[in-house]
Amino acid sequence: MADKASPQRLDRQQRKVIGYAGLAHALSHTPDWAYAAVLIQVGLTFGVGELVLGSIGTAYAIGYGLTAVPAGWLADVAGSRRTLALSMAGSGIMSIVVAFSQGTVMLAVTMTVLGLAAGMYHPVGVSFITRSVSARAKALGYHGVAGNIGTVMAPAVAGGLAALISWRASFVVFGVMFLAVAIILATAKVEEPQEDDSEEAGSGDRGGSVFATLKPFLLVIALIFLINTMYGFIYRGTAVFLPTHIQNNVGDTFLGLDTEAMAGSLTAAALIFGSFGQFIGGHLGERFPREKLTLVLTAVLGPALLLTAFANGIFVVGAAALFIFFNFMAQPSYSALLADYTPRRIQGRIFGFLFLGFFIVGSTAGVITGWVVERHSTDWAFVLLAGVGSMVTVVAGLLVLAAARQARLRKAEASP
Repeated sequence: MADKASPQRLDRQQRKVIGYAGLAHALSHTPDWAYAAVLIQVGLTFGVGELVLGSIGTAYAIGYGLTAVPAGWLADVAGSRRTLALSMAGSGIMSIVVAFSQGTVMLAVTMTVLGLAAGMYHPVGVSFITRSVSARAKALGYHGVAGNIGTVMAPAVAGGLAALISWRASFVVFGVMFLAVAIILATAKVEEPQEDDSEEAGSGDRGGSVFATLKPFLLVIALIFLINTMYGFIYRGTAVFLPTHIQNNVGDTFLGLDTEAMAGSLTAAALIFGSFGQFIGGHLGERFPREKLTLVLTAVLGPALLLTAFANGIFVVGAAALFIFFNFMAQPSYSALLADYTPRRIQGRIFGFLFLGFFIVGSTAGVITGWVVERHSTDWAFVLLAGVGSMVTVVAGLLVLAAARQARLRKAEASP
């Protein structure tokens, strides 16, 4: 179905949709990366180790995933812009509350509620784009660039504020930013268009049942879900422990500066390559078959994560940058693929279930990698993530085969 799409120009309305969604996307990633950047300082404040800290990160990720389906449904019913404004407002309030946590229990509770608010974003923002923009992969690439700007900004700002003031100051600053974006979205003059699903190949008639619409593509959709879920595991493990891994492997000082203070900035330097990956991946997704492109790009995950695990000195930053570049390059294609195989009217809920798997199953990486780090080191945590990355490649190969089989069946049905 998504064998090839022609690059299309974006009109003013489509650019506005990408812009507003991208602004919210940039902020939606700041809490988890800010937390990762100040992990050591939080541990010193409350006197706890990596397992507890990783578990709090898991609590945040569980909250982040739980609201995905309800938020997707709300976007389908009430509109994406209003739902995005609600997510940003809740995130702003809870970020400030997190800053005043007085113990690990309170921190775990407030981080979980923050996750509930911030987790509303992804199914809403992504379906906002897939329903509004014809060049989906390209638009999702731009959207991903915005998200990566947030992931780059978060550890740099949080690490800097933690070194200068306190880790608490970083959550206050991001809380104010969330509230500002909530006001912008609440007053914006843009909504997704109401289009007929029958315009999309394979999406079925608007009046048909959801199951009848999706039934021919269930295997392909299931494989996309599985790929996305394993990406979620890799993302969570990386988000929680990449700054610590860099700090442990670069050395005590870098360019004459204390590595603890520089860990956030060095992580940001690696994460910036995700923006290039998203941008290039979005354009490639409009020019090449998305299923095959996903396979090619995921083939790099395992080796790049293994290199990250065992690189030393400044080379660990380069290895992490290589992994992040290809990791994010694949995302526009497999996200656009899911929209290619599903009707517009239920895309909020479909992406809700997609991100439920991404963040809930992915959330287990915080506990699992935390256990590995406490008993071994961050090196072995990244070896574990490399194994998961290799599994992603295998499933991507199955996706190519399933999509090819589906194309043959559809061609045979169309033949006289």
